[in-house]
Amino acid sequence: MVAILALLVACAPTPAHVTFDNADAITLGNMTPVAAKKSTVVDANGAAIEDKAANCVVEGDAVTLAGEQITAVKDGAAKVTCKVEGTEVSASYDVTVALPAKVTVAGYTAAIGVGATVDLSGKVLTAGDAEVAGAAVEWMSSDVAIATVEAGKVMAVAVGKAVITAKSGELTGTQEVEVVAAVPAP
Repeated sequence: MVAILALLVACAPTPAHVTFDNADAITLGNMTPVAAKKSTVVDANGAAIEDKAANCVVEGDAVTLAGEQITAVKDGAAKVTCKVEGTEVSASYDVTVALPAKVTVAGYTAAIGVGATVDLSGKVLTAGDAEVAGAAVEWMSSDVAIATVEAGKVMAVAVGKAVITAKSGELTGTQEVEVVAAVPAP
């Protein structure tokens, strides 16, 4: 019986690597929890070892890891390291957090004539002024009788002033535009 047990232990696969379910970097732009990368312990031939698991911990304070969920805490970076208990076998991946802090509006420099258009750009930025990739911006006008806006393109409708707002989540940025009478062509 002891010989059989020793033979089974000797034949048990030895962990060689920890792999993850995808190679994509994790970038978080809000505080909604997302799935952490699934880790798999594999042997030297790349075969999964079903009865071995890697324990994962976070280095850094930009995110928390609870079960299989990663949640952003603040702007910055963190590293998730997954290690097979009782061995030196481990792997890690980086997580970047870029939380929206403000919306800026640019592109307007002077009054525009009735019937003219001007393109505005709205950017969602972190507290450190880095642009938040993929952040959507919605556009609104305070007075569509003066100026309308769609996807950042402002159309001057009538003489007056209107405030154009770019909104992303709860954050907003504004730009007042002045519409003047159209200048006749010479």
